[in-house]
Amino acid sequence: MKKFIKLVLLLVVFKAHPLSINADKTAAVKIMVVGVGHHTHALKELCQGIKNNLQFTGQFEVAIDYIDQLTEKKQVLSYQPKAALLLTVLYNAHDHYVEWGIFNCKTGGRLESKRVMQKDRSIHQLGNFLADAALEVLTGQKGPFCAKLVYCKEDVQQKKSKTHLCIADFNGQHEKVVQTSNSFLIAPRWNGDDVILYSEYTPVNMRLMVTNCKGEKEIATDFNGLNMLPAFSQETDDVVVCLSVEGSSQIYRYRYNAKRKRPEYVRLTFNEGNNLSPCIIKGGDIVFCSDFETNRPQIYRMDKQGKNITCLSQGGSCTCPAYSYAQHKIAYAKLVNGISQIMVHDLKSGSTKQITHDQAHKEEASWSPCGNYLVFSVSDKKTKRLAIESLLTNQRTFITGSEYRYSYPCWS
Repeated sequence: MKKFIKLVLLLVVFKAHPLSINADKTAAVKIMVVGVGHHTHALKELCQGIKNNLQFTGQFEVAIDYIDQLTEKKQVLSYQPKAALLLTVLYNAHDHYVEWGIFNCKTGGRLESKRVMQKDRSIHQLGNFLADAALEVLTGQKGPFCAKLVYCKEDVQQKKSKTHLCIADFNGQHEKVVQTSNSFLIAPRWNGDDVILYSEYTPVNMRLMVTNCKGEKEIATDFNGLNMLPAFSQETDDVVVCLSVEGSSQIYRYRYNAKRKRPEYVRLTFNEGNNLSPCIIKGGDIVFCSDFETNRPQIYRMDKQGKNITCLSQGGSCTCPAYSYAQHKIAYAKLVNGISQIMVHDLKSGSTKQITHDQAHKEEASWSPCGNYLVFSVSDKKTKRLAIESLLTNQRTFITGSEYRYSYPCWS
């Protein structure tokens, strides 16, 4: 307790001095993460998690140190040769909270100090939360570390393959298998932080299933044909879904009729093509993929009533649009010289940029909540893995191995 009081006094007494962080892919800022107090396993796990997350961004070079107490400004200044910033972490296991602070090693000034209650977070989840908070203080950008990742993985070495629906931390760590099937499970989508909708092949159709993170599941829709790819608005209760009950795949708006106590589906697209992968963007417009004009899939935008359809892509086969609410941009896969590449279309300016250029196929992109990262599948003749690409540093990190075939990643 005395050590904690001394740290609090240090946080209060030190005068705050703002520091401008302009980290990029050529100049990583050096940070020292300092665990204060008893060197417990929990404290070490916290510090290591923060280090791993901050280094993952490519913007920081992070080291770890442990000290019994931090009471004097000169202790902060003593780290100057090793680091530009000091991130202190004190974990109170008895009362389940963390006291953390960020200091400028050059001036000794405090940039931030807060107490965070652990609540129902595990230690590694708490570390993710602290890394997110620290990144926002240091860069003004929200981080991806608290996001959950859902994806599918298929056994490739078994005679009879099985598909697993998995959830994990944002970077694929701490994986948990939620569902396993002898059939194919595809295209999971989050609805909040605990509910996942995905499609499952059956002998008669592709039905839409719903599960929570505990693995409790039930059928969402079970019409003839396709039932897949639901999309949810972040502003309203609007939900759209792809159904093929009347022939080709069309986009429908889902509504629950409280008076009749049953769901209703209002058809939005009326063409002879296949309409897939809808996204509800700011204002309620819908971006989707369709081949109704040229028999080759392109990316389109329509209003919430299904009117005023305009094409956003040009040339090639363009599929799997994904929307970033933070950036108001669409990522999608486009066939370029026979290779599927990731493109990003800015809905504000109308400009499109090719993000990837290598010879492996990339598809099924999903945005991090902060809009600074994309996760997608990368496949060649032998493997299909998941990778995260930073749009800040252009750095790509593979987050899965090659023992399974991984597909359909989606961040919460």
